[in-house]
Parts: sequence; C-alpha cells; structure tokens
Amino acid sequence: MRSVAALLVCVIAPSLTGQKTPPSGFMENKHVSVRASVFTDKDEIKSMLGSDLGGHYVVVRVELTPKIALKVFRDDFMLRSDRDGEKTKPYSASEIAGSSVLVVSQTYSGGGVMNNPRPAGGVWGPPIFLPADGQGIGNSSSEVSNQTTVDSGAARKRDPMMDILEEKILPEKETETDQPLHGLLFFPMNPKQKPKQLEFYFSTPSGRISMRFK
Repeated sequence: MRSVAALLVCVIAPSLTGQKTPPSGFMENKHVSVRASVFTDKDEIKSMLGSDLGGHYVVVRVELTPKIALKVFRDDFMLRSDRDGEKTKPYSASEIAGSSVLVVSQTYSGGGVMNNPRPAGGVWGPPIFLPADGQGIGNSSSEVSNQTTVDSGAARKRDPMMDILEEKILPEKETETDQPLHGLLFFPMNPKQKPKQLEFYFSTPSGRISMRFK
C-alpha cells in the first residue's frame, strides 16, 4: 500500500504544483546523440531566465553526448516551423542583449527581403519587419529565413541580462568522447507555435540529423 501511495504522490504532485514535462525529443548518429526539450510558453521561459525575453523567442534545452571528439558550434543548430516554413539559427547572448544594434532580415525562398534594424541591448526579440520591396508576402509556398548582421557603431550600455544568458547558453567548444555538453539555445521565432510543428536540426561531420518534439 505504501508503494502505491508513493506512486500516486509522484503522479499527482506535478499537476498540483502546475509543473509539466516540456515536449522533448531525441536524435543520434555515429558521432553524437542529442536530447532536447522545447519551451514556447512565456511563463516557462521567465522561470528559467527571470525574463520572458519579450515573448519573441523559442528556447530549446539541449544535452549533447559526443561519441567521438567533436567541435560544437551553436550555428550548427537550426529550428524550423511547419506552420509558415520559418527557419532560424540560434542567437548568441550578445545578439539578444548586447551593446550593438542588430540588423535582422527575413529572406523568403519565393523572393523578397524584409528588414529593419533593432537595438539589441534591452530590446527582446526581432523587430516588426517591414517590407523592403513589397515582395515575399502572400506566397504560402515560401520559406522564411532569419539573417542577422551587427552594427557596432551604435553602442549601448551593457544589459545585465547578458550575464544570465552567457551562463545558461550552450557553450561552443571541442568535447571528448562521452563528455556531455548541455545548455540553452535561443531561437528568434514567434513562440505562438505548437511544439509538434517544430523540427530541430543539428549538422554533424556525418550529416544533418533532426528530431520532433513530443
């Protein structure tokens, strides 16, 4: 009876506290295995970081275990949405809360570019994009890609959020076999997505692997 009661407590307790297991997935090949969980809810993101980043980011928590010595770069990851075909690479801490002006552009596979500069420090997430040439809108078959450049000529005071992001972000480094690497990735994407609509990619020396969140 005691064991049954303990099991019921384990099952019921998370629902009483409002905690829930985030949608997760797994992918692997001969070089690496990756477990990841996705967070699109602003309250969940705020509980992790102390800020919801303005509600403009999807956060992915990654645990990566290399099977060989492996160099890991955040730019090797990508997140894609089935809803509108948007795909994006993760931002660094300085791109989110740095002291320069970040210029973000969205490129459509069907043609056209939308762009607008935003001050990175203290302003969370991409700007409201305005069309540069009137193209790329209304084409349902187009895919959207985010591209960024940094204008260091417009310096701003260092944002205190930088320290938190740098502490929690997935580090870029060379890892040894079976040496786990974990951290967060911050994707500039409309978080009003269903996790099942998102596909997560990682490029490895033996090719790109992907996962779905369930």
